[in-house]
Amino acid sequence: TGDSFARQYSTYLKENNMSFIAIFKDGCFSTPSYVSRYKGSVSESCLLRSVNFEKATHDYDNLNVIYAQDWRTESQLKRLSDNSDIDDHNLSIVLNELGKIADSASFKKSTRKLIVIGKPQGSENIIFECLAKNPLPAIRFLGINCPTTQNKNVIIENDILKNWAQKRNNVLYIDPNDALCKGDRCLVQDEKGEPIYSDKGHLSKYGAKIVGEYIFKEIARNSKK
Repeated sequence: TGDSFARQYSTYLKENNMSFIAIFKDGCFSTPSYVSRYKGSVSESCLLRSVNFEKATHDYDNLNVIYAQDWRTESQLKRLSDNSDIDDHNLSIVLNELGKIADSASFKKSTRKLIVIGKPQGSENIIFECLAKNPLPAIRFLGINCPTTQNKNVIIENDILKNWAQKRNNVLYIDPNDALCKGDRCLVQDEKGEPIYSDKGHLSKYGAKIVGEYIFKEIARNSKK
């Protein structure tokens, strides 16, 4: 479940014939208590994301929950109890809401886990555009090549999520950048020259394949502990 940062893995799951229940809404964080607001208002479809999620976790109470989101240290939310506008700082409200999921009855009575996927660091350039321009004679003449790697960045949101998850037995945090980075360099093209990102933030199907494989290896490895 999640927003477009969860949906970006759906092609990988389908191509690998994995059965899954998908509850996505782009640009949306939604729980029974809080929902994303945009220009002071909330969308009905964002509200429904929480309703559908609650139903799915109840109906399929033996399945793990994978939660991916465009995690942000500053978020604009609507508190549903009194319809007030709330600004979340350093994921404090978001973590409290995730904690409610992990502490819910359906998690406490089983071995299911809440698997939280961190945010990919993104690309400094839109590699698709660079590759599209690269065959042009002027580009070739100037010797301009599209980057294949970039510097690794510190993602504050991921550090916050990791520290929070380490304190909970039924939460597993997975950093997608661990699949894309080696040392201080991170891929923006794969070994075949395909772009890792579809824009400056979202994984392409090629990047999602690399990260998706890593995620499920980590889930399998953790389940053996």
